[in-house]
Amino acid sequence: MLMTHLGVFVDRLSSNNAARVRLWMYVRGQEENFKIIRVTHAQQREDNFLSRFPLGKIPLLELPDGEIVVESQVILSFLEESHRCTVGETSLIPDSPRVRMRMNLMIKIHDQYLSSPSCTQVGFTHTQGCMYVPPPACVSVEAGSEAESVKSMAKTGRVMGLEERALKLKDLDLQLSVLDEIASRGEGPYLCGEQLSLADLTLFPTFCYINFLLPRVFDWPDPFYRSPFLGRWFRFLSSLGPQSETESEGKSSPSPFLRVREELETELGKGQKKRDCDMIRAALSRQKHESGQTEQTLKWVYP
Repeated sequence: MLMTHLGVFVDRLSSNNAARVRLWMYVRGQEENFKIIRVTHAQQREDNFLSRFPLGKIPLLELPDGEIVVESQVILSFLEESHRCTVGETSLIPDSPRVRMRMNLMIKIHDQYLSSPSCTQVGFTHTQGCMYVPPPACVSVEAGSEAESVKSMAKTGRVMGLEERALKLKDLDLQLSVLDEIASRGEGPYLCGEQLSLADLTLFPTFCYINFLLPRVFDWPDPFYRSPFLGRWFRFLSSLGPQSETESEGKSSPSPFLRVREELETELGKGQKKRDCDMIRAALSRQKHESGQTEQTLKWVYP
């Protein structure tokens, strides 16, 4: 049970940063204790949203007394520290200073180098954005279904050119290797060893992106070629059995991790996100054709 009262959680289903907080709710069985409001990326830039939440970021948590909590990791830590473990539950914050250091280090690397643009102004994007932020060409597409991209881009200001995308993809590849080395110190099956922790909740949604998008957008044969420990970890969490069984219906609910993975993959595989990824592939195809006639080459497939 939470030491705090009910709150309002502002969410976006396609956001891996918001998903870590949803994952906490699912793991702790606390989903029903929050009022959940879902917004789109474009809505985050609308005046009525910014008038209340000037940073324009999600997720955010509005406490019963009106205080606003932003930054997904701050929200996650606040919720876990406010949670009273029942019989059979263990804290998601390790007791050991050494293990807790590794947890915090993995979260820091993830948040600083992968999942945050470190700027709230229009047009800035994060390293992970190389997998789905559309190319500048989207501003000149013809009317039709892709007109949505123009409208969305005008609201978010997010586009990414080829050179920037290639550099961010290179950095993503590097960060996967760094995270794999740190996680392997604990010898699994979780990122911090034998105990589920906030690091698992933080990184798992992002690796849903990585596992889903790198093969589809860049034709990577194995997203975990450089991070074998993380590959085993991701498959382990994805394979966990049902969380509970509903007595009245005799039906089991999916595990929290599988539920979040299905939510994210559904969002990534449809609508605007799918169109953006299709435009990236088209831009890469054009670049590969043109590079055959020039000396310019950019690396898209690793290794």
